[in-house]
Amino acid sequence: MDKTSILREMNRAMDEVLVDAAASLMRRKLAKARDKGRGGWWNPAECTVGALREAMARHVEKGDPVDVANFAAMVAVREILETPDYTSTSEPTHNAQEER
Repeated sequence: MDKTSILREMNRAMDEVLVDAAASLMRRKLAKARDKGRGGWWNPAECTVGALREAMARHVEKGDPVDVANFAAMVAVREILETPDYTSTSEPTHNAQEER
């Protein structure tokens, strides 16, 4: 195995560690929020994608990366759910100017 292959594999492995660690942190934060009665991010009748984006921006200002990650994930999933004919190769598009 050469140096390039080793570094590529180390990067892949560390990406997996990152995703696992972030998911664990995110789950804990979401559980705490549920315990406080928060929820409904997935329901368009209760929460808009725009409201999720605004909340994410507020949490960027607060400096809490786990909350930002949770809101970013919520937005990403909602955009997938609300994009007609979404496939794994298509990406939701967002125009920030449309919401201003």
